[in-house]
Amino acid sequence: MANRRFRWCTGLLALVVLLCLTALGLMLKHEPTFFDNARPPSEIRHDEALRFSTRFWQMSKDIQTSPTWGFDATETRINSFLEEGFPYLEQAERMRKLGITDPVIKLDDDCIRLAFRYGSGWFSTVISYDLQVWLVPKDDNAVAIKVLRARAGAVPISSQTILHRLAELAREQNIDMNLYRHEGKSVAILKLGGGGDPLNPTWKLTALKVGNTEQGPIMLAIRGRTPDHFLPLPPIALPKADVAQ
Repeated sequence: MANRRFRWCTGLLALVVLLCLTALGLMLKHEPTFFDNARPPSEIRHDEALRFSTRFWQMSKDIQTSPTWGFDATETRINSFLEEGFPYLEQAERMRKLGITDPVIKLDDDCIRLAFRYGSGWFSTVISYDLQVWLVPKDDNAVAIKVLRARAGAVPISSQTILHRLAELAREQNIDMNLYRHEGKSVAILKLGGGGDPLNPTWKLTALKVGNTEQGPIMLAIRGRTPDHFLPLPPIALPKADVAQ
């Protein structure tokens, strides 16, 4: 009788563990809706990727030669570049060695959603982050990045992984980075050099915003200037985020 009860309890426990593992597996295999929907159709992808690259290259040139400069990118153009151009860059190869592929961006009002596939085959999952990005007032070229949510599939995960990776990338580019807590969320403050010398920058960021424009579509907008010139802000509402303390 005791052996039968032991076998019954053991079997029940094994069933519960199996159900829990199955549920966890299904949650890890969950993919955010935007992960596939954000990818543009192939017939427009090449042209949009080319427009993104051209405008970004022009901004890079204007930083060196023009008193004012700017860059606007819609979600479609960003993801077109991630599909068409990014895979051929050195950074993409480094990410593939880490098991990271298929990056996708989703622009929501005042929020950037980032997702990518981690791993391969059946053992892969989609990692997604909801990020809030803004310029820190009264601190030239300081960019705040707040991690609102981090998930592997549908399972919440720590935001420290992406922050550690961001810190590595910052160090490689000689960018200062400090971590803070703001409203219970992790916030990274990146201090851009503004031309190499933080104390005497040759350029300053004046706007870094995500939101609806007067024309309707949501886009990422960047604006900058030399210290002696002013560039009007893009037609996007101010971010709702407070300054990181």
